[in-house]
Amino acid sequence: MIEKQGFVFVSQAVGTKTKAEDVAKFDGFEQIESIEKLQREFEIKDY
Repeated sequence: MIEKQGFVFVSQAVGTKTKAEDVAKFDGFEQIESIEKLQREFEIKDY
């Protein structure tokens, strides 16, 4: 998992087709438009 500015990313576990807001519901985060948008903003690299 990758932690960036309070967000926990589990994209490898949930898959890229999962909507970010669905992930946010489990973690109690605010709704996010898309994982792709966050990846561009935070420049997340795949391991």
